Amino acid sequence: MTDTVSAIIDRHALRKAMTSLQRTVQQWAAIPALKYISISSGLGEVTLRATDLDNLLTIKLEAETTGTVPFLVSAEVLQKFASLAAGPVTVTRTPDIEGKDALITITDQETTLRLRERIQHDDFPTVPAWDMKDAARFTGSGAELSRILDLSRHCVSTEETRYYLNGIYLITAPERSTLRAVATDGHRMAVIDSNIEAPNLAGVIFPRFALDVFRGLLDPKSNTPIKMQFEENRGIIEGDDWILHSKMIDGTFPDYTRVIPKHETNCEAHFTRAIVTKAHRLSQAVRGHIAAAATITSDGKMHLMHEGEDESVSVPVGASPNFDLGRHGFNVKYLNKQAQVTPEFTLRASTERPNDPATIVSDDPDACWILMPMRAA
Repeated sequence: MTDTVSAIIDRHALRKAMTSLQRTVQQWAAIPALKYISISSGLGEVTLRATDLDNLLTIKLEAETTGTVPFLVSAEVLQKFASLAAGPVTVTRTPDIEGKDALITITDQETTLRLRERIQHDDFPTVPAWDMKDAARFTGSGAELSRILDLSRHCVSTEETRYYLNGIYLITAPERSTLRAVATDGHRMAVIDSNIEAPNLAGVIFPRFALDVFRGLLDPKSNTPIKMQFEENRGIIEGDDWILHSKMIDGTFPDYTRVIPKHETNCEAHFTRAIVTKAHRLSQAVRGHIAAAATITSDGKMHLMHEGEDESVSVPVGASPNFDLGRHGFNVKYLNKQAQVTPEFTLRASTERPNDPATIVSDDPDACWILMPMRAA
């Protein structure tokens, strides 16, 4: 265990890998080893790992290697060096001499960084040995998985009190036997269906932190198959050169089907990103970040009024002639978030039931969103 270990890695590949690994690292972790990247070498490849104890990301890269002794390198240092490297990055561990700590050297042949090994590799958590024999298994493309995550992520709650809403609920769509993603914060909800066959997924809550790590690994233009397996409150996701182990949220997701409107809608309004963004920015200019209710009138206008104030912003929208929900409107912040996800969308409501949630649809037939109304001033 005293051999010198070295790996020469393409700077672009290392830079991309470190972007994903850095998302997994907790900079304020109480355990020092969690701020480090585990590096181990094999024949023609190097394996990099990062973990926060709830998630462990493993990435394999092609490399010219010598030696097999695993070691740790500061995630912050390696990420920063990779981002600035002018050429292939060589990472070397030279064994301890005369009782001193081993020496870690990182160089791109132009710049050289030398550090003492402060944390032993034995302190780094091991890969979890999860028994997934009863797991639900399915495969989906990077493009389709990116789609369902991108269309639902903005509806995930950030309130810790209802922790079971702090993620995307993945479940089999009962009428289709395909993967469905559901997310809600109690005010809005996304229900996104996919073409991924997943007939036996009982339902898991994928936490938002792990979602961000997962999404960063996906290529939205790729049809490369991504293998997924979930059992109880854990999941393993595998790409061509990476594996993500993640703990799911241990909780019960509410019955989302009860929120989906069952009654017929009889009015609608069409929104574009440009109009909603303009209205939102003008509203912020008038009253800062205080939530404004957007009411829609039959003359094709959206009015943003601030509660308790005789101030408003009006912009044109394409509304049906009978659109009139009285003093009920919709939070412009949520409309703006929706516009960032879908450049054009249609809001459908019922003039007979203005208190009921509205449905939002776009040009994607397998996606819909639910938005609760709010009382306008």
